[in-house]
Amino acid sequence: MASEGKMGGWVFFAGAMMILVGAWDMIEGILGLVKGDEMPFDTQAVIGSVTTWSWVHVAFGLVLILTGFGILNVSSWARMVGIVVVGLNLLGRMVTVHHNPVWSMMLILMDVVIIYALCVYHDSYAESASP
Repeated sequence: MASEGKMGGWVFFAGAMMILVGAWDMIEGILGLVKGDEMPFDTQAVIGSVTTWSWVHVAFGLVLILTGFGILNVSSWARMVGIVVVGLNLLGRMVTVHHNPVWSMMLILMDVVIIYALCVYHDSYAESASP
């Protein structure tokens, strides 16, 4: 794993937060699969069912975790994949925001900060990602 000094603080922050957001997405997805009928909110999703969105959360959580580790390992592919995946995660949060508005808005804000952190260009990151 690369050190924080080599990759820059924003990139390290983005990688670490992607792992945390991905883990939370997976937990939410598994909770929706296990206790979908007992959820404390209306189980009608805007598009699809709670089960469908639970699987989407599990899949995106796994991809976010793997991409977050790729960013922490200073992989050149991970920044672009991270921007796309976090952007799609942000759109998914917007679709399901009516289930838990406060928590969803906090995660949407976190997704925006992660995208910003991945878009901020650091010469040290580019130099350490080069073979």
